Amino acid sequence: MRMIFMACLVTLAAACGAPPAAPSTAAAPIEIADAWAASTPDGVTVSAGYMRITNSQDTAETLVAIESPRAGRAELHEMAMEDGVMRMRRVEGLVIEPGQSALLSPRRRASYVL
Repeated sequence: MRMIFMACLVTLAAACGAPPAAPSTAAAPIEIADAWAASTPDGVTVSAGYMRITNSQDTAETLVAIESPRAGRAELHEMAMEDGVMRMRRVEGLVIEPGQSALLSPRRRASYVL
């Protein structure tokens, strides 16, 4: 909703002949960095992807879905060792607190699966 409001505001300012705004030096509200996906051998249809998600906003954000143009389906999972067996469970949402980062990593036991 904020993006629609900002787009309308910019369009209105341009129509009124307002000077262009100076480039913003503010960080993006949500930043994705260091994204990568594990390579798979031929015939394997499941892969895993990893990234760092940083929330620069003043409020918490919850990641509730993941999409990829390279997969028909993508899911967010966490892994945990239980009784000597690694278990993977789907996560319905990942809360990223204000000013914090979520690291989806094979070492941190969180990933998204394509």
